[in-house]
Amino acid sequence: MCSGILRPVRNTDNFTLVIDSPRGRMTVETGAFVDRSRLAGALSCVDYLRIDPKKEKDVAVANQVQPVPEGYGTLTLYLTVIDGNAAIDFYTKAFGAEEICRMPGPDGKGVMHAELQFGSSRMMMSQECPGPGPGAKAPETLKGTTITVHMYVPDVDASFDRAMAAGATELMKPADMFWGDRMGKVADPFGHHWTIGTHVKDMTPEEIDKAAAKCFAEGPC
Repeated sequence: MCSGILRPVRNTDNFTLVIDSPRGRMTVETGAFVDRSRLAGALSCVDYLRIDPKKEKDVAVANQVQPVPEGYGTLTLYLTVIDGNAAIDFYTKAFGAEEICRMPGPDGKGVMHAELQFGSSRMMMSQECPGPGPGAKAPETLKGTTITVHMYVPDVDASFDRAMAAGATELMKPADMFWGDRMGKVADPFGHHWTIGTHVKDMTPEEIDKAAAKCFAEGPC
């Protein structure tokens, strides 16, 4: 049986089906051939395909669902913001994120769900859902945040400056940490806190303990 990944093609109404078959990987521009009734962002399978019968033996029915979809890890960060479109614009400019998908709300406005790629990591996000209920709230509504997003980058100083230029608020300038990282911290315009780090020195647990004791003895670290 073949397996397939259905991916939206940005700014078009078509979809690309990437299929792994015994004959190798095959890419099909599906267009209207795919039943999209269950489509939500990027799916790990499709219900059925109506394509050229001559190719049917190659694509068959892509129904082998992977427990963890391709491109995702076991844990995935999911942020809630007030203005989803502005947040996507900020994250692409400040952190170099790549937009994977963006789903508008029922009224065609706002962002009900979006996914961004940060290097090797996928992040999901959405706007607050109006009305009562247990829906997630943005830091602006809660008047604070309980999490910090940590992001490793090749050059923390350059990435910190880029985030600041895009509109982030400085919380801590980049500095060398006792555990071998160089790290800075910013708040994004939507209330979420981000630590940006580059690993600069490999250290043993014993070396980290010794450096931590020295740092604590000298004051807050």
